[in-house]
Amino acid sequence: MLSPSKSCIPRSTQTQVTTDLNHTCTDKHSGTSASAPLAAGICALVLSANQNLTWRDMQYLVVYTARPDGLYLADWKLNGVGRRVSHAFG
Repeated sequence: MLSPSKSCIPRSTQTQVTTDLNHTCTDKHSGTSASAPLAAGICALVLSANQNLTWRDMQYLVVYTARPDGLYLADWKLNGVGRRVSHAFG
């Protein structure tokens, strides 16, 4: 998703790639340092398409579209509405 140049991305890569130290690229960009700006960008795109959305609309979209796939931790539980939640990830 993030890319300084096409030369950094192998054709089969479907992960986030970003710049790293020493003029190199990395696909080890993860955690909150990756997810916060990605979420902010998605919210900005959604709001640019519909400026009448409220914070509750945005909250619903975030919760409804969240996919915890690939987040490996044993504390996932189903909440009262059937959504998976985690103390570590939220």
